[in-house]
Amino acid sequence: VKARYVVGADGAHSTVRHLLGLNFPGVSMPNRWFFIAHGRLEGQDLLPPDQLYVSMHRHGIGMLIPFKDGTWEILFDLSRERAMEMLGNSKRDPTLEEFNAVLQDRVCDSARVEDVQWLSTFLIHSRQVVRYSTGRVFLAGDACHIHSPVGGQGMNYGCHDAFNLGWKLAYVLLGRASAPLLDSYHTERHRAGSVLVHYTETQTAGLMRASRARERSETFSQCLNATLRRAGAMGVFEILSKNWLVPFLSETNVEYRKSALSHEHWELEPLSLSVTRMLHRRQVALSRFFRRRLVAGDRMPDVALADHPEGERTGDFVSGGFTAFFFEARVGWKDSMRWHGGQDVDLNAVAWELAVLTHGLVRCVVVGREEVEAQERFGVHGQCLVLVRPDGYVGMRSQPVCLAAITQYLSHRVGLLEVAHTLPEDWRYSEGGSHEATQLTLSRANNLLALTSILLACNLAYQAYLHYH
Repeated sequence: VKARYVVGADGAHSTVRHLLGLNFPGVSMPNRWFFIAHGRLEGQDLLPPDQLYVSMHRHGIGMLIPFKDGTWEILFDLSRERAMEMLGNSKRDPTLEEFNAVLQDRVCDSARVEDVQWLSTFLIHSRQVVRYSTGRVFLAGDACHIHSPVGGQGMNYGCHDAFNLGWKLAYVLLGRASAPLLDSYHTERHRAGSVLVHYTETQTAGLMRASRARERSETFSQCLNATLRRAGAMGVFEILSKNWLVPFLSETNVEYRKSALSHEHWELEPLSLSVTRMLHRRQVALSRFFRRRLVAGDRMPDVALADHPEGERTGDFVSGGFTAFFFEARVGWKDSMRWHGGQDVDLNAVAWELAVLTHGLVRCVVVGREEVEAQERFGVHGQCLVLVRPDGYVGMRSQPVCLAAITQYLSHRVGLLEVAHTLPEDWRYSEGGSHEATQLTLSRANNLLALTSILLACNLAYQAYLHYH
């Protein structure tokens, strides 16, 4: 087999990683064993089928996760001693009877798992490879990071690895971008993976300490239960879930702000004694440094666009290529005060021009000033551009909209090979909102002008003839 590139997505015991000789540093947790099963949960009516359930038992923690098809994934941790006692000094998988015994001890005497699809035991290892790529060989998924199952992040992070690497490989293989684009895969995903490994290690260690303390002290167990019930009644868990847990579990908080592919272009009004210009400079600075907004490297929010008849969302426009969202300024943002950087530009004209310069590689969407929800979620105040990568992350933000900065970003930072920086002389944007090109060559223009002059001269000669005769 001959190939230009190799992607090793071959699991925790990756052959590709071993052949590359890459170090896989980290730690193991041999004192806690885990039982896991996936199947139908029968014999209980206490657990709602639409909520995750966490068990804090004196013998260990447990987690019961419902799925839409009516099945459950159930996970329990045990001390090494209890696990060896059940399994007989071996690392075999538990039988269904052994797993149900733990389930009934931790959750409900009558609960049981049936129609098992998966039943296994495992130990926790927390490791991350030193490099996600070497030359033309790349690693993804468990081949480059393994960690505690707390939070259920493993498969999702592996998919994110694939999304990040996939569009870059596609652009290079199709000849749309230069090979250095692939270097950003390691810098972006290694940092995201290290955050994941650290968080899951911290959460697992905390849960295990609580589990051991509960096992040793009944008083501590009762106090912890009372504290958790009180915190739940006060809405603490709801606040934590909304502001931290949900973004972490959904991975919408993963960002690439420090990546070379994340860039912001801002132009401030030069220092001036004019009160109007000083106020405008302050307004732009506030929107950049002090107001909450979307930053280059963040994940693009998926927002409904009210002015679009199909009920489209911003996410519907991101499919396999770059997407440029051109935002009009908010209502009340006084564009008439601006003399700098090309503010008050015709966004339809700029969008058309960008599509021409990139040969259609960038999809352009103009978002009107009445799209209040989109402006709020994207942090838009003045007229600006948000350029979204094929994987749904913001690559560039430009305020004001500067076409030269956009094309330079695409050609120099991303490495796109088909980006022009100036329009051909015979191309122009047609008025009236049309996005089609009007080709009018110089020779045709000269011919038309000459023909018009001849007709005008003939008309004048004819009028003179009539006047004297």
